[in-house]
Amino acid sequence: MKSLSQIAICCLALSAGVAFSQTPVAHVYVKSGTQILAYSASSAGKLTKVSGSPFNFNISLSGANGRYLYGYLGNTQTIQSLLMSSTGALKKAAATDPSKYNEYSDCGYWDATRMKIDHAGTEVYNEEYPTEWCHTFFQSFRIDDSNGSLIFQNNTDYDLAIPSDMSVLGNNKFVYAASCTANFGNSPSPLVKAFERLSNGELSDAGHGAAIPSPPDDVYNPNGSTTGYFCPWNLASDPTNHMAITMYALDSGSDGGNANYGPIYIAPFTADSKGTLTTTSTYKNMVTLPVDNNYLGSCLACTTLRMSPSGKILAAGGSVGVLLFHFNGASPITKYKTLLPKHNIGKILWDSANHMYVLGSDLSGVTKLWIYTVTPTSITLGPGSPYWFSGASDIYIQTL
Repeated sequence: MKSLSQIAICCLALSAGVAFSQTPVAHVYVKSGTQILAYSASSAGKLTKVSGSPFNFNISLSGANGRYLYGYLGNTQTIQSLLMSSTGALKKAAATDPSKYNEYSDCGYWDATRMKIDHAGTEVYNEEYPTEWCHTFFQSFRIDDSNGSLIFQNNTDYDLAIPSDMSVLGNNKFVYAASCTANFGNSPSPLVKAFERLSNGELSDAGHGAAIPSPPDDVYNPNGSTTGYFCPWNLASDPTNHMAITMYALDSGSDGGNANYGPIYIAPFTADSKGTLTTTSTYKNMVTLPVDNNYLGSCLACTTLRMSPSGKILAAGGSVGVLLFHFNGASPITKYKTLLPKHNIGKILWDSANHMYVLGSDLSGVTKLWIYTVTPTSITLGPGSPYWFSGASDIYIQTL
């Protein structure tokens, strides 16, 4: 028979274990209409509502640096920062109008989706793309950690007048933008442009980008097989110097061409000390994403592309659910698992506790959030998942 002291020690240890298991590993922010719903995620992936939620802030959920959450104020270019308390509660901080720093005054500009924060949480990089045919450029802002305001540093020209996907390399030394724009009736120009992060955080044109491999010939062309070229699309980096890039093939044949064909390919690239991206993979050993038609088809899993913090898992989402891959650094990417097939996935994010957060709609069109614990060898749906949200349009995860 146990003594009272033994029972007390046992119970104390048990209660401490329970408290530890419920210690939040992330704060989860869900945008619904003009409000932000806030939750804490446990180590098991279970959500608990943050006191004071929902918060009446109408901003996109574009990034955070551990202290401030950043997003575009509804239907404007204004970047709003929100102070995140230790509990996950939100409080209005500072607002910055990036249009005041536009380099080309004779161009109209608009941006409400393209912003990146570097891995150190010191810089915001904002993409300004034009409403008319003009230059696209990236703005560097230093984060004032005392109040969340943004201090303008410089503009870096990108040249091409189209929104492009941006990604910060895992080692925090370079920022990349991908695009494939057709200028003034010319053929599209495949481009992955590298920007070096200077010691003060400003961006500088590195003068190069990615060496894009060749695609297979277009055997789907009704006028006969022709040679095409790859266009880069989405970017996702691992914690070091590797990056996954999705690419679609365009037909440059004599029939007028420039029609996309075949599946979407994903290639692993490695950055050298100067930021140049190269790959040893070819279309023969690259994994692919499905399209709805092999000629003039639309990608079915290109809505979002996200790398796990470990760099071991790559997730792609779209109208066919979540496609998971093993990411192997410079070696070819390999298939892993498909989750939620036929579900329409809008966003995928990760925390550092191996949780994958999937926001999308189920087969009946209901918006839900699924939380999985994903490792290279196992996948488990978290307790309470999926969570139902009415009108949810965006999500952001702040790892603790």
